[in-house]
Amino acid sequence: MWANRRQLLRRLLKEAEPRPAAQRGAVPRGGSGVTPEQAAVIDILASSGGGLSVRQIGEHLSWPYANVTRTLDRLEKKGIIIRARSRADRRQAEVRLTVEGARVAQRLAEIKARFLDILWNRYTDDEKRQLLDLLSR
Repeated sequence: MWANRRQLLRRLLKEAEPRPAAQRGAVPRGGSGVTPEQAAVIDILASSGGGLSVRQIGEHLSWPYANVTRTLDRLEKKGIIIRARSRADRRQAEVRLTVEGARVAQRLAEIKARFLDILWNRYTDDEKRQLLDLLSR
């Protein structure tokens, strides 16, 4: 099931931000498009309302520290996040969205709403009622 959701999210992300065709022999460069993993980090930062540490992001996602760091490195290169020393504890870095990151987060929220709408519309009315009944228990 996760593979299907991930595939659909990937397709929606590509539709939202199509990349120009690369010239023959050109070295690929990081575009403004994001992967589902990067979208998850952006979503957490946008919903936090402030900065989070790398450890906190990893705990939210249940990812190893190395995966979070690698994802943050890529987002920082794209100008979506910024890392700054924490005011409370100078030994830690605080991760925040940039202005561009906030714009990306808004676009991702729209894509996410569309994604959930597509998933929800797969069910019949009876299945929707059953699912809501199960979730309310």
